[in-house]
Amino acid sequence: ELLLESRFNRGDHIMVISHKRNLGQTQAMQTGLQAARGAVIAFMDGDLQNDPSDLPMLLEKISDDCDAALGQRANRQDGFWLRKFPSFIANWIIRKVTGCSIKDMGCTIRVMKRDLAVALPLYGEMHRFIPVLAQMCGGRLTQVPVKHHPRVAGKTKYNLTRTLRVVLDLITVKFLYSYLTRPMH
Repeated sequence: ELLLESRFNRGDHIMVISHKRNLGQTQAMQTGLQAARGAVIAFMDGDLQNDPSDLPMLLEKISDDCDAALGQRANRQDGFWLRKFPSFIANWIIRKVTGCSIKDMGCTIRVMKRDLAVALPLYGEMHRFIPVLAQMCGGRLTQVPVKHHPRVAGKTKYNLTRTLRVVLDLITVKFLYSYLTRPMH
């Protein structure tokens, strides 16, 4: 997470949007989505672990048959016990609970069609479940290996307290996913 500093093309210039304080990644994405005007929208964390040079390759995957191209961190540059192993377990649990086949839910470099991006029910800390939410909204997804670099900007905010919040958010997502088309339940 970082204080929102989203950069994107709007006509001939680049716009920078900043919140006065850190409101979290989900709110940063919502603010960027509200201001974006393109038919395809790219997301990328500001911690410099993802490489912007992967964006054109992801963009090429968007077609009539694919609404979103999601990165999958190849050769992930994080510690095994504190980052990779818990991430592997969390991704496995999320896949089992939701039925979403995406392997790396946490890779933040993504490209998706605008109509899908604005349909995502983003609030709280739901940014962690974008692949699940996109599939829930009817999106056709693909995942593509992308470069991953050691963190050089910002610092991770994940800890055991956050793990509990992720579990609670997963329960919410499962509820939404299961009962979206059956509101009386």
